[in-house]
Amino acid sequence: MSRNRDLVENWYRALETNDLELFQSVQNPDVIYDISGHSVISGRHKGLDALMTKLLPVVFGGIDQQNFRFCTELKIIAEVKNCIVGIMEADGQAVNSKRYDQRYVHIFAFDGKISRVMEFFDTALAAETVLADAAPVAPDGPFQL
Repeated sequence: MSRNRDLVENWYRALETNDLELFQSVQNPDVIYDISGHSVISGRHKGLDALMTKLLPVVFGGIDQQNFRFCTELKIIAEVKNCIVGIMEADGQAVNSKRYDQRYVHIFAFDGKISRVMEFFDTALAAETVLADAAPVAPDGPFQL
């Protein structure tokens, strides 16, 4: 198994187990997140600090932690030298009591650790559930391919 695949599998494991220390350890401090769509978290976000202090509190704040699971299903669907594509399912309930059964596609790039994540998901579902009461998180720029 490749080092990059280990990093991605640990990234997903960290989400599944809510292990924020592991989650941070597999990513470069200057990691870039490009989040698709037109949600309050969409756009380009730079740096692990911004991820941990701005984005994750918004997302995790909208999830009913007792009734929600990330990574109920996971599949790595492509792997090349510096790129891995994974698809993950999550299901459960948002804090507004609505169902949040979601599929995510992640495209990872690497520079020793995870250096970039492009994330695609049903932003309309997220807006009605986990992001319903969230204030916009100012991105560092628009989503970039």
